[in-house]
Amino acid sequence: MIKGVNELLKLHCETHSEDMIAVLLELAREGNAGDTEQATIALIVEEIMLAFQEQTEKNGKALSLHMTSHKSEKISRVNGLIVMGNLVRNAIQHSTGADIELCVADNAFRITNTLQDTQQHSVELFSGVEQGFGLGKIIVERICHQQNWHYTLRVEAGKITATIRFLSHI
Repeated sequence: MIKGVNELLKLHCETHSEDMIAVLLELAREGNAGDTEQATIALIVEEIMLAFQEQTEKNGKALSLHMTSHKSEKISRVNGLIVMGNLVRNAIQHSTGADIELCVADNAFRITNTLQDTQQHSVELFSGVEQGFGLGKIIVERICHQQNWHYTLRVEAGKITATIRFLSHI
């Protein structure tokens, strides 16, 4: 477990390491933790795009952002950075196409990228089947569960789409 967490920390920008540790500690506790810094989904996605710009270019990929609404819901900034950042990193590393599409709606984030039909290996990476890549998926699922966010992953017609619906706490 510690080795996996260490690998995950290395994958994120150095400036977010403290945030990652805080979220991991929060996940280890039962129940929801106290108040955290809030930001709109749109601002968090823009921050992620900047953080991954160099890695995107190095891998010959391009991130495009589509906003279906200019007013998005506010969520926990740190949890949003970790969850959506993990999905963007996976897409950059494993997409077979150059274009990775990010979409922000009022209360949702969606990322879509291309996989070749014969690329079952990458489908397994995204679904967390392959050993070593499941930790990121587990953290995404745990944060989503804890925050009452709905996470889905769909593979269809050579594309993989991950969607997170950010539901307000009631």
